[in-house]
Amino acid sequence: MTTSKVKLLFQAFIALLNLCVANAQKIGPPASFEPVNASAPFDSVSFFKTFKSSFVMTNGIKMHYVIGGTGKQVVVLLHGFPSDWYSWRKIMPVLAKKYTVIVPDLRGLGLSDKPTTGYSKKNLAADVHGLVHQLGYKEIYIAGYDFGGPISFAYTCQYPEDVKKLVMFECAGVAGFGLEKLMDITHGGLWHFGFFMQPVFPEMLITGREREFFSANAFGEIVKEKSAFTKQDIDHYLNNLAAPGSLDGLFEYYRSYPQDVKDNLVFSKRKITIPVLAMDGMINGLTKKYLHPLAINVSGHVIRNGGHWLAEERPNDILEQMIPFFESK
Repeated sequence: MTTSKVKLLFQAFIALLNLCVANAQKIGPPASFEPVNASAPFDSVSFFKTFKSSFVMTNGIKMHYVIGGTGKQVVVLLHGFPSDWYSWRKIMPVLAKKYTVIVPDLRGLGLSDKPTTGYSKKNLAADVHGLVHQLGYKEIYIAGYDFGGPISFAYTCQYPEDVKKLVMFECAGVAGFGLEKLMDITHGGLWHFGFFMQPVFPEMLITGREREFFSANAFGEIVKEKSAFTKQDIDHYLNNLAAPGSLDGLFEYYRSYPQDVKDNLVFSKRKITIPVLAMDGMINGLTKKYLHPLAINVSGHVIRNGGHWLAEERPNDILEQMIPFFESK
């Protein structure tokens, strides 16, 4: 081998080494945590040694939340439809070892108030912002899946000085910027969007049949890892959904889309500049794809063979991405 070839190989090696170092610095240190047993039953006694459940008045409603951990950095976790704070139960104890973790029941769900109005993602974000500030915090990392993703997005856009990092998964972007494509049943979209957006009919057909409907829909056909949900878990959700008044505002999450589109068009005039992590399982990379026009610094990850309820079905995969993302510079 000639001297010139050796020199070229050496230069290529150095360039590759520098690239590896740069990527390692960008991604951050590898996650270090004790793996979660995703099939284990919920141990409420052990859990509530670290966390406490409480209520606060915010933006005109009484909001339920769960909080734990003593870390200086605050992590806010937002659930999707039709679940509540409980969907983060497998991830919360791991994060609480380093962070202060705040997990609310969003308006209309769980133990929070259930008014018939106020379900634009912009207003739902204002609910959460009021909670965070009443607890004495300002700067946060925020993560949301399903509807929690667009609400986290709206929070970041409204209060950019408060949010340091944003995580969104299994939400396919936001209304007006990709999410509507998930509604198009003629191209493989999901039927329930159009149904839930209709006035009167969802309540008419589901009231009195909440357990049967949501067992088959939300906690049936889109669950991939069946062992991740015990009977206790399913009962937690279904008992809340079958409680009197639970459907009063529930479908307003969907009916608010026209207003969400208007709000997001305003938000889109200023791109998000903080780091954004987009993850998917069932919808296979759509969240990252549709966030690109809205944010400058988006990284993405697809959890292979993942379902929709990733925080419950694949908590270790979520933590393996989320922790290094939070810890990176």
